[in-house]
Amino acid sequence: QPPRPAPAARPPMTSVFVFLNKLTSLWQYGLPECERKPSKVLLVHCHPCPKSYSSAIAESVVTGLQGAGHEVRSISLYRNSLHGTAEDRGPPGSAPFPPALTAPERAGYHTIALDGGGGGLSPEVREAAALLRWCDALVLVYPTWWFNVPGPLKGFFDRCLLPHVAFRLPEAKQGSSTSKATAKATATGLVPLLGNIEKVGVVTTYGAPRHVALLAGDSGRQMVSRALRPLFSPSCPMVWMGLHDVHGTTEAQRRRFLAEVEARFRRF
Repeated sequence: QPPRPAPAARPPMTSVFVFLNKLTSLWQYGLPECERKPSKVLLVHCHPCPKSYSSAIAESVVTGLQGAGHEVRSISLYRNSLHGTAEDRGPPGSAPFPPALTAPERAGYHTIALDGGGGGLSPEVREAAALLRWCDALVLVYPTWWFNVPGPLKGFFDRCLLPHVAFRLPEAKQGSSTSKATAKATATGLVPLLGNIEKVGVVTTYGAPRHVALLAGDSGRQMVSRALRPLFSPSCPMVWMGLHDVHGTTEAQRRRFLAEVEARFRRF
């Protein structure tokens, strides 16, 4: 592939806003809009019901992104559709993305994707890893259950964000000091390998009101922001949109949120 063009330099205040966003993903003011046009965006959607409100949110994300000229590829974890779009709202497929880490995958966890070859990876993991390396931006759409991401999405992270795909351990090579080996590690202690991902977006729904989700820790949002984001570009901002107390909203409120999602991702 040809080398990626470098994005334009950000204004000083934009860098400040990104820094605040990294301190807390609740900070959404002043985040940079798309710096690379068109971008390649990977959408990962997780909901078992094809006609759910979550599916409608995914459609709004795709409509906004495509309306801005971006290329969108999507993974539907329950349909195991690696190339489908969020607009595909037919019945769920018979072979969803298996979320459970298998015994061979765990036994060979640190070497199964060594050197990027991925020969020992299952076909769905190998293709998902290729899409993660392909994209400039990653968008996750899911319902928040028990104040966290659904099980299949957590399983997707476990199986696909592997050593030598998403990160490597800061092991010292022969003849090098430990300090040099850890120089590129983030605060998580890992050396990120998905620096191609320059922006991450999350759109989720909650059954609980905002204050209850915050008091409970809002673990899903925190995991994406503090555990996953360090695997991406060092200056990666996180766009986050949440609809709280979704069961207590009116149809007009839900429609308005869909319009807000489409508008936000049109300038993502």
